[in-house]
Amino acid sequence: MHLNNKDNELFYKMWSKLLGYVNENYNFVLEINRLEDLREISPANIVKMRSKLWEHKESIGEYVEKNADTLTKREIAILKSCESNSIIGTFAKTSV
Repeated sequence: MHLNNKDNELFYKMWSKLLGYVNENYNFVLEINRLEDLREISPANIVKMRSKLWEHKESIGEYVEKNADTLTKREIAILKSCESNSIIGTFAKTSV
C-alpha cells in the first residue's frame, strides 16, 4: 500500500501520539508527542511499544475516548477502524 504525502503525514501524526499514549500507560520510555520525539527513541523501544499496542488493541479506543476533543472526525474513524481492521507488519516509507 502506498500513501500519498498528506496521508503519510496523517498516519505518522496519529501513530506517534498513539505510541505516546501506550508509552505513558505502560511506562516504557520518554515523553512522545510528536514524530520528532519518536526519532529520538531506539527502534527496539518503538517495537516494544508497538507490540504492547497490538497486545492491547483496546488502548486505541481508550486513546480515542480520552482525546476525542483534539481529534478530527477522520482521525477518530481511522483509529477506531484500527481496533478491528489493523494490518500488523513491517512497513517502510519509499519515495515515488
